[in-house]
Amino acid sequence: FILQCILSVACWCLFEAYNRLMPGWRYANLPGDLSLRFLGYAISFATIMPGLFLTCELLQSFGFFAHARMPRVRWGQNALIVSAVIGAIFCLVPPFFPENMRGGLWAFVWMGWFFLLEPFNYWRGAQSIYRDWEAGSLTRTLQLFASGAICGLLWEFWNMWAYTKWVYIFPVGQNWKFFEMPLVGFLGFLPFALEYFVMFHFVASFFTRDDKLGL
Repeated sequence: FILQCILSVACWCLFEAYNRLMPGWRYANLPGDLSLRFLGYAISFATIMPGLFLTCELLQSFGFFAHARMPRVRWGQNALIVSAVIGAIFCLVPPFFPENMRGGLWAFVWMGWFFLLEPFNYWRGAQSIYRDWEAGSLTRTLQLFASGAICGLLWEFWNMWAYTKWVYIFPVGQNWKFFEMPLVGFLGFLPFALEYFVMFHFVASFFTRDDKLGL
């Protein structure tokens, strides 16, 4: 849990760096005291990964999607390399687009780190969504999607009523909103949950045996 909190802050700071280059949101009514502001950042960012994973574990405890199946996927070396290359392109290229286009390219960022890191989790024997798909199982994928959707709805609900809050400024779908979020933006919570899962296991597997990790 402590590792999740630490990695949650680190991962979200990565996305905050993207936000500086390709603005998707801004914060309103932040405290003027910088020490208080950064404490608030740390506490808030630390809740993201545990929130997603605990929600996923709750769904698992009730057996949601326990029997979801799909055709088996055979992962050859070439397919994994292609995934990593596509992920690298999705992660690295969007910030270099013309400034007026960058804010509309967040979909690539939300998927990029999954495609980039998941092959390494597969190669290293860490917990892997690709290995699930290889076995024909969609269970964990759908559980993570549902966790992202549930947490996303709650985050946006709470944010709507908050004084200190985030406001979305990416240039897509601003005319159709639910709470403060453009409706199209809710789709991002699904791959975002997969992305945090992959990031966590990529880092955590360097520090502990993978069969000791949750989810």
